[in-house]
Amino acid sequence: MSASTIEAKASAPVSPRRLYRAAGWGGIGAFVAWAGQPVVVAVSAASDAPDNPDYAAWVGDRAFLGGIEAAIFTGVGVGLLFLVLGTWALIRRAGGGESVASRVGLAMGVVGAAAWLLTAGAAYAPFTSVGTGIPEVAPDPALQVALIQALNLVLTNSLITYAVGMGGWLVLMATAGRRAGVIGLPMTMVALLCLAAVIFTFAVPFQPPWGMIGALLFALILGIALLVKSRKA
Repeated sequence: MSASTIEAKASAPVSPRRLYRAAGWGGIGAFVAWAGQPVVVAVSAASDAPDNPDYAAWVGDRAFLGGIEAAIFTGVGVGLLFLVLGTWALIRRAGGGESVASRVGLAMGVVGAAAWLLTAGAAYAPFTSVGTGIPEVAPDPALQVALIQALNLVLTNSLITYAVGMGGWLVLMATAGRRAGVIGLPMTMVALLCLAAVIFTFAVPFQPPWGMIGALLFALILGIALLVKSRKA
């Protein structure tokens, strides 16, 4: 095979069917990965660990869960990246995505997906050699409880970043994605409903952030729709 042939194949555009499949499986994979987190929380809640444990009690209860959570969060982030970048390629293929607003929506989607990778790192950090130094620098159990709560705030911050970023991406899909034919009117309405759930999370302070799941629910529904559409592409 000549060098020119290899270069021509490398520069050839990806078929719509492959893009639909990559984005579709990414959305489904992200939701399936996230679905493992409630199981981890249930296992942790069923243990005898106190509600506000110090470092020894916390690590003793969650030592084997740290790696599992890191894998779950990584799976969510990678799946969302496939979905965000795959749908963007479909939008560009249809001639859309040229406006600054569309590019901002793409950037927000990438940041939102990547926030799960930061969450994975923060979830596993206490179970590294650096994390084992917490009892040395903070021998007081009460201070250790405060440090663990601070870590939970860091994790929550990453999830808020995800929710804000994916909120921008939902707007992108409801506008440029609809105009490019990547999604239709029914899926656009689903995107707006999921966006409303995300906004509601921030509109009412001190409530459980269940509305953040809206973007992942949309990822699942859109992923299924894209796989169905790949058969017709």
